[in-house]
Amino acid sequence: MLHAINKFRQRAGSVKFRIGGSGPHSKAYQQLAKTLDIASDVEWLGELTREQAVKEFQHCQAFILPSLYESMGIVYIEALACGKPIIATKCGGPESIVTPFNGLLVEKNNPDALAAAMLNMIKNYKSYDSNIIRQDFLNRFSSKAVLPQLLQCYQDVIENHIYKP
Repeated sequence: MLHAINKFRQRAGSVKFRIGGSGPHSKAYQQLAKTLDIASDVEWLGELTREQAVKEFQHCQAFILPSLYESMGIVYIEALACGKPIIATKCGGPESIVTPFNGLLVEKNNPDALAAAMLNMIKNYKSYDSNIIRQDFLNRFSSKAVLPQLLQCYQDVIENHIYKP
């Protein structure tokens, strides 16, 4: 992510990136930001409560999470619930979440592709309609959308796989 921010900044100028979360490598990442001379473009938020995370989603322009592996990617869905476009990596889960009207997918471990996606999103930002993104979330991921599918799944299992001696 930091290398992509560096490449992005070289082409687009300064933009503020707010990075949430922490881990054993946080200090090393902060040092890398200084080394790349992008420290002024990055604000480290540390661990966020659920309420803080929602507030960040509501106030951001877009959500970017370049993962190596994601089985589902709930955090992407949370961003969509707030009507925000997303940039994600092709790593398992995001492929079933990201659509052409709600975000962009890039190859993982590719800072050039990630930076290009950031530039693309800025260039075409007006094409991402937060109302449409939010409605897509409601249609695909809300409890109203998911519960009937889950109930049908359980019903199919019960009807077709009951042990009969």
